[in-house]
Amino acid sequence: MKKMSFVPFFVLTVFIVTVGKLNAQPYSSITVEDQHSKQAFSVKKEYPSSGSKDILYQQIGNPSSEDGINSQEYPDFPPNNCQVADDFTVPEGEDWMIETIFIQGNLVGPGPVDLINISIYADMGGMPGPEIYFMPGMPVPPDPLGNFDIFLPGAPVLVSGNYWLSVQAMMPTFFGEWFWQKQEFPTIGSELHWQNPNGGLGGPPFWEPGSVIWGGLGLEDWNLSFTLMGTRIILNPPPVINTFYPPGCFPGRFISLYGHDFGTFLPTSTIFIDGLPFHEDTWRWNSDTIVFEMPFMAAGDSISISIMSDFGCISNVIRLGFHYPEEAYFSYPYENEIIYSDSLAISVYPETFMDFIRFADFYYRSLGETTWNYLGT
Repeated sequence: MKKMSFVPFFVLTVFIVTVGKLNAQPYSSITVEDQHSKQAFSVKKEYPSSGSKDILYQQIGNPSSEDGINSQEYPDFPPNNCQVADDFTVPEGEDWMIETIFIQGNLVGPGPVDLINISIYADMGGMPGPEIYFMPGMPVPPDPLGNFDIFLPGAPVLVSGNYWLSVQAMMPTFFGEWFWQKQEFPTIGSELHWQNPNGGLGGPPFWEPGSVIWGGLGLEDWNLSFTLMGTRIILNPPPVINTFYPPGCFPGRFISLYGHDFGTFLPTSTIFIDGLPFHEDTWRWNSDTIVFEMPFMAAGDSISISIMSDFGCISNVIRLGFHYPEEAYFSYPYENEIIYSDSLAISVYPETFMDFIRFADFYYRSLGETTWNYLGT
């Protein structure tokens, strides 16, 4: 803040010029890089788990009246080996550690089923793709109804995306057949897929949708019955810079960033300017607004800016013009403010950082006149 006082013989207006570094360069046009570019990523934040496991996914409360689907490894007759799978989705912003699975099935025959194969597949265009988890010959508590309570060794952790679950009973023909019970229409996600690789049951050698295989029988329920339980890992979303002001900057100018998920201002909260960390002279930092003062630095026609939130998440990158002005103007002059009886003070607010100003020439003119009169430096 600069202030000058003098006797008010005139009604005054103040015109103030500041001169900074030479070799000024005009700032370039503004571009905003992709807000979901590779610069944006997340880090994990785990919340303490309670004694009971979270229900991660449940597809169990709407049982179908249609027959279940045979999914079984026949040690005594491999041509009949068959397998069914249904899909589920891990939502954005979460990882799932799947620890237990409940399967609702139907045992036809004396049984028991005490061994199963379990597989999890990545999705490939709405059908089971690469197998990402496989546990063969896993013991399960025998159940006369054919339900399975499964504890998964290794507790696979799945990131957000679509997946497929498959369970096969391991049981010779003499002990019966096992069927995975279905859920009623409408189909959730993609419909179940089935395969009979060796053709003993007359089925497709590779995965086919249930409606393609049995649709001609008037069936319409293509969901399987299962529940996934485990630990839900909440991920902090990366901060996103949507817009900024002003379009161009120079040392000492205040820059405002607007967006979301900026977090709070902690020692880990950092602004990156052309990749270099900058933590000082931050005037405001809340979840959707950051205001900071541009530091003195060497730069070209434009600079890149990104932020790191308090959880270590990195934002997208924006670019804005950068220049060293040859001259700049003080703004927001408070003219003709009577401070005391025999003097007049004019207060001005500089747009440039005070340390950047080499000198300021003060001019004044009487109200209605066009000639500026030099007042001082």
